[in-house]
Amino acid sequence: MTRKWIRIVLLGTLSGCMASASQATTEEHRVWVAAAKHVLANESTGTEKVGQLSVFERTSFPGLAPSVEQLLLAAKNGFCGLPPAEAEATILKLRKLSAGEESVRKVFAEHREFKVTAERPNEGDYLGLSKVLFSPDKRSAFFNLDIGGVSGSIVVMRFENGEWTKLEECAQWTSY
Repeated sequence: MTRKWIRIVLLGTLSGCMASASQATTEEHRVWVAAAKHVLANESTGTEKVGQLSVFERTSFPGLAPSVEQLLLAAKNGFCGLPPAEAEATILKLRKLSAGEESVRKVFAEHREFKVTAERPNEGDYLGLSKVLFSPDKRSAFFNLDIGGVSGSIVVMRFENGEWTKLEECAQWTSY
């Protein structure tokens, strides 16, 4: 998957891609499922329908120094409505939150459209998700969304009308 793929994913609409309360047990889980459904819907809008989206079995956050530096550099200008100091603090908090990996297997177990994987699939990539950092008012959820662990973005989803919507890219990173 390419940087272009990430842009397409983040610019698409979210209609019909929300997680119901019965499918996800915590607000963080609801965010993960809504984001994955959004990615799947946008991946399937071309001529080829995607049957299943592979999701990495553990939470992930870019660990290589150059990747983190890219994020901190982007934060210097602020992003996603946050001033520079808050954007930098968001990156650092997400990094700290994501230090301990968490399994996402149970979160996606009820969803046939997702395949949880421990390894990169032979064909295509997988979706990686970090722990979620919620804004103080719980209306915004910041997290890392990556493609196969080699590139990704810090993104934000907004809580509107009882649903997590409007996936927006805040800062990009690559490991190459």
